[in-house]
Amino acid sequence: MQPYGAVVNLTVTQRDGNFELQGYEEVCAGTLRRWPLTGLAVFQPDGRLMFGFTSINDQGRGVHTRAVIQLPDLNGFYADNAGNSGSGAVFAFNPGNVCPGGPRTTPNNPDVSGNGEALAAQLSELKARLALLERKQ
Repeated sequence: MQPYGAVVNLTVTQRDGNFELQGYEEVCAGTLRRWPLTGLAVFQPDGRLMFGFTSINDQGRGVHTRAVIQLPDLNGFYADNAGNSGSGAVFAFNPGNVCPGGPRTTPNNPDVSGNGEALAAQLSELKARLALLERKQ
């Protein structure tokens, strides 16, 4: 994934017209250089293939990536939740030279929004709704 040197190594399994993705993202720096990856690819009505996958970085944060590629050359562009996108964010099949731009940038914050208190409040609300449903039965 350019301009960074991250390379996704995938096993692709076709299921019901879609493609399951499993593997890892090889990154250029750090002690944990292979981030686990899982996702799905689906054909678009215009014939392009859209990948959606999540890599878990060395800090335990999800790096969510969307890539849209053209067939048959398998090249296209990507965007992720770390703000990488645009014409410089190239998704290339068999990229050759890896790590020309250093390690891929990742999100600064964990995937969860809010805090434990907000989650506890939502859980309490759900429990109250379940209790109300049980009383109605």
